[in-house]
Amino acid sequence: MASTTQKKSTKTSAAKKSGSSRSKKQPAQPQKRPIRREVWGVVLLVLALCTVVSYFRVSAIFLDWFAALLKGLFGYGYWLAAPSLLLASLILLFHRGRPVRLRTACALLLPVLFGTLGHILCCKEVFESSLGVVPKLWTSGNALASGGVISGTLAIGSSAVFSPLVSMIVFIVLFVVLLMAALRLTVGAILEKHRERPQYEEEPEEPHIRMVPLETPKRR
Repeated sequence: MASTTQKKSTKTSAAKKSGSSRSKKQPAQPQKRPIRREVWGVVLLVLALCTVVSYFRVSAIFLDWFAALLKGLFGYGYWLAAPSLLLASLILLFHRGRPVRLRTACALLLPVLFGTLGHILCCKEVFESSLGVVPKLWTSGNALASGGVISGTLAIGSSAVFSPLVSMIVFIVLFVVLLMAALRLTVGAILEKHRERPQYEEEPEEPHIRMVPLETPKRR
């Protein structure tokens, strides 16, 4: 019985050694990185290019439809749609494996806040808070005279609850926070860069007028 148990133990140890040697010989295969972010980055880059072209009033079916959609939803935020889409596409294309969902969302929300601020500051038309306000906001947003359906609704609601002045301050702070989050900037990093900037010593400026000594008259 002892000999059989010894044989079994030797067999199991040999099997473990062979399994460990095989696992050492076969290296772990590197996981393939998904390319979904790059695909969405290219899509947003194309949309940013289409938006820039629409700024110059180039007429085409997709350009007209996409520009009307941006204007109807965000109004004044249409002017910031192209930089926002470009920033989001660059974030997705150059992510280097880092999590970028929050940064991308912050970049895409910038036109919404910009349209809200534009509606509070520049819109002269008075909209009543009712169901019929949505078509009016869509029409005035396409005319770039309001914040559109989304931004205009936010502006009207916040102005009715908090007053236009408080709403403007709140949306300015939110805009700055989202922009800093999209650009990966923090207050501490900005202060540190300000402290680490090279300090140059002031050099005394040379006088432009040079004093030339007068020559002594020669005696005959």
